[in-house]
Amino acid sequence: MLQHQEVSEEQFDENQIKQRLSQWRESDGSSAQMILQQLDLIHRMLPELKALGKELSSLTKTNN
Repeated sequence: MLQHQEVSEEQFDENQIKQRLSQWRESDGSSAQMILQQLDLIHRMLPELKALGKELSSLTKTNN
């Protein structure tokens, strides 16, 4: 993971800047991929969660 570092403009040449931008793109890309995977998992779990909610709701109604 990238860490925040204080640097002056004089410490970078163009190749270093391109390399740093590439690292940020990779980090952003992997974050987006992780979010998509989590959303897919949630989507696949929705029917089970809905069934569980109905079951818990019916148990609550019978206990009252």
